[in-house]
Amino acid sequence: MNKLVLKLGLLLATIFMAVNATSQECTDQPSLFNSSTKEFIKHNDGTVTHLETRLMWKQCLEGKSGNCTEGDLSLLSWQQALETVEEVNTNGGFAGYTDWRLPNVKELESIIEYGCHKPAINLAIFTNMPNTEDLKVWSSTASEIYSGGLHIKSWYAEYEDGSVSWNNANRESQNYAVHLVRGAQ
Repeated sequence: MNKLVLKLGLLLATIFMAVNATSQECTDQPSLFNSSTKEFIKHNDGTVTHLETRLMWKQCLEGKSGNCTEGDLSLLSWQQALETVEEVNTNGGFAGYTDWRLPNVKELESIIEYGCHKPAINLAIFTNMPNTEDLKVWSSTASEIYSGGLHIKSWYAEYEDGSVSWNNANRESQNYAVHLVRGAQ
């Protein structure tokens, strides 16, 4: 009986690892990786600090909580994303900090893993990141585009494939995720 239970346990563990391994796809070319797991400090409060940039990130995208599997992912317009940051900070903050903000596009790029996709982020640090196609995350960076008049576009990172771009449509008609950051101490 004990051998059967042990074999069943090993079989289930192997299946679980195989399912998890197929969700994120990574290359075997280390030069494409942006940062290693040892460049981060995981805190026990839902935050991580990236040692190279000295930025503290929430581990979960807005709307998610706990181990990032609870709750519904918040997909917001750019203005709603800015309002969400203000709400988080006004309502007591997160993990004892009230200076959270939207990251700029360069800060988002600093945690993109170009050697991986689905998602293109370090899952050892940002555990349970949603594995959805077209997962875009707002940045605070805006650009003025002149083509037949002034248009203000907002930049975003696409966590699914690691690309960064500005939105082609009105930033108030696009709904993207929010990944909060703050300057580390």
